[in-house]
Amino acid sequence: MLAALAALWGAGGALLARGWLLGPLVASFVIAAGGAVAAVLLAGRARAAATAPAPPPVGAPPPGDAAAPADELRSRELEAFYTAALTMGSGTDLVATAEQTLDVVLAVAALHVGLVFRLEASTGTLALVASRGLTPPQAEALSRRKLHGSHVGEAARTGRYVVTELTTSPFVEDPQLRGAIAAGRFHTQLALPIFAQDQVWGVMALVSDQPRTFDADQLTLLQGVAHQVGLAVARASLFAEAQEKSRRLETLTRLSQGLSATLSGDQ
Repeated sequence: MLAALAALWGAGGALLARGWLLGPLVASFVIAAGGAVAAVLLAGRARAAATAPAPPPVGAPPPGDAAAPADELRSRELEAFYTAALTMGSGTDLVATAEQTLDVVLAVAALHVGLVFRLEASTGTLALVASRGLTPPQAEALSRRKLHGSHVGEAARTGRYVVTELTTSPFVEDPQLRGAIAAGRFHTQLALPIFAQDQVWGVMALVSDQPRTFDADQLTLLQGVAHQVGLAVARASLFAEAQEKSRRLETLTRLSQGLSATLSGDQ
């Protein structure tokens, strides 16, 4: 665990070395990732201490290792969080890093479909920017969702996660999506708001193909991943702004050099 946290901090240091403009965002990324993982670990240890059975008497046969599968699952989930956090912190292409993060989360959480939406306040809709597990017609049908009249819209409006059984949802109207639900490909959806600079930027939606519940630790981990997406949004915005300023400076430099050459020729 300490090694993993050290790796996370090391990745942040490497990013800091790439450019001072990204420094504050990288630092917040490292602190947030470590804090979310620490919260999960402390919660898990508290529950384990409260429910731990009394130690067996000396000489008694060792009890069955029933906790091993749960411990192994928790280890995989934490490992996935590290991977997702490092992925979101390693690039400035939001779409590419969001897709890579969805790959990690879906594989480890045993979920079927992942989507990332961006809130467009001017139109009152959520626009799909990255997805995994959808066919092209399904992606087209989900390319834009309303703030009112959709479960992802509810997550964006309230700033809270929303768990929905899509088989009984009144908001699914598209024939492509209704057919997928009837065929058992979409079942339970978890919609998590994505925050950037203390404002809802969008929503990450994760969908299973079986009935699914999420315990407190899983929700903490997945909310931590959504937070990393928000940090990546802020970082990508800062990077784009820095690039634009650099382009403007290059343009002004070329104009200045051209004007200087012209004036020198006239003399």
